[in-house]
Amino acid sequence: MSEYTFGLRGETETRELRRPKNRVQIRRIETLHGVTWTSYEGPEKRLRSWFSGPNRGEPFDRSLAADVLASMVAAGLDSTT
Repeated sequence: MSEYTFGLRGETETRELRRPKNRVQIRRIETLHGVTWTSYEGPEKRLRSWFSGPNRGEPFDRSLAADVLASMVAAGLDSTT
């Protein structure tokens, strides 16, 4: 099965999410939704992060992304809504 990636974050947000207190919340979200959070620092030293989960097609992918975002907002990790 392929992977669905979503929730791309830039350097400032990724740096904040990497803080230890936030990693605890992210791990809970990973477990709750069956997703993985990836934090990557490329060769240009710019941070990026995203979530990935099983690619089950629409409308499941959109629902998964919405559920993860709702959990991030509830945990105080995202204010984009």
